[in-house]
Amino acid sequence: MEPTFIDYPGYQGKVGRPSQIKLCPDCGSGAAFPMLSDEEVERLYQDEAFWKESDAVKIVPRNFPLFFDLAKVRWKNIKPHLTAPQAEDETPFSILDIGAGHGCFGLVASDYMKGRSWRYVAVEPDAIMRKSLEKSWEKNGGELLTVETLEHLEETFDMVVLSHVCEHVTEPFLFLKGIYEKLNPGGIIFIDVPHQDYLFKEDPFPHLLFYTPVGLEKLLKRLGFDVKNRSVWGRSLKKSPMNNNMSWYLYVSERIVCRLKKYLPESFYVRFYGWYFGSNVQTEDGVWLRAVGVKPNN
Repeated sequence: MEPTFIDYPGYQGKVGRPSQIKLCPDCGSGAAFPMLSDEEVERLYQDEAFWKESDAVKIVPRNFPLFFDLAKVRWKNIKPHLTAPQAEDETPFSILDIGAGHGCFGLVASDYMKGRSWRYVAVEPDAIMRKSLEKSWEKNGGELLTVETLEHLEETFDMVVLSHVCEHVTEPFLFLKGIYEKLNPGGIIFIDVPHQDYLFKEDPFPHLLFYTPVGLEKLLKRLGFDVKNRSVWGRSLKKSPMNNNMSWYLYVSERIVCRLKKYLPESFYVRFYGWYFGSNVQTEDGVWLRAVGVKPNN
């Protein structure tokens, strides 16, 4: 069967952007067409129109409620596949978070790493985000290392986290093959990507890949991973807050909570945004696609 081509939302003849999305006839996943070259992608993220260093803000749940809620949900997806620490284990459990952003995944890790020593390596290009994470790390329990790129990281890890990274790469197989080699035998890979966001965003650029559950699972299996889970999460893409057709009651609720923010308990504020986006709700047509894979021991 031949692939299907559809218009890339928001293209409108803009220079340096793909005009179409090529859909795989087998799995339904999509890829930008024509695909950007690695040089074009590099220039894109160096352009201040798409890349600006963030302002220094204290990384606490009140300032980033959704990010902290998502971090906890991701850990809940991963936790069933963690092996219990062994008495003879002397090296810390090592976590590599690529595209770590504010590092919320690492900041909540202590709740899930009880009974073992651990190390969190955050790869994040934004220097201010890295500094903010370092300042927020005190008393978090694990060892922290922040780096700008993967370059010069020669060690291997027990877990690799890729949250909203894989939709930005041009060659997913080659990229994930490198990640596979970064994992210890028995190591876990966790992937979180938008679920076909060309269906609900007016302009999903600079996303280059659009995954379906079947497509992501096939990719991981092709690489040699034992896929433990792949599922879709979040409110329906037809009525999500990420869609202009969001439900009216979501809009009203969020406006009220924003006005009352300083009076509300932090825990309620985090739970509200989890409810608002449906981050802990598994659905067939949600906005997020998550997968957990394990590298075989031999």
